[in-house]
Amino acid sequence: MRIQTVSIIALRCLVTSHPTLLKPLQGRIMKAGLVLLSGSFPTPAAQRIVEPVALLVADLHSTGGKVGGIAMWKTTMESSIGEAENALAAMRSTFGEGTVFVLKYFEQF
Repeated sequence: MRIQTVSIIALRCLVTSHPTLLKPLQGRIMKAGLVLLSGSFPTPAAQRIVEPVALLVADLHSTGGKVGGIAMWKTTMESSIGEAENALAAMRSTFGEGTVFVLKYFEQF
């Protein structure tokens, strides 16, 4: 686990230092990062690795250059927010009738 964390930190340093060299690998790095971040209930993602991977995924937009980086950032944020909305919708579907007031509170956001 420790070597994996160090490798991710090193990859993040490479992405921020030489983004154009890693542009062809951006999709693969993003896919690997999202796989490492997507934990499930019985086996959640390891806490030691979550922060470095999240920082790596957040820095991947720099591989797109000045113009493409904006589009990459927008796409990443839209997909992340969409996943959060899906997770919230799944959690809300498990609420009973007594939690209607809580749902009305969250609908204002």
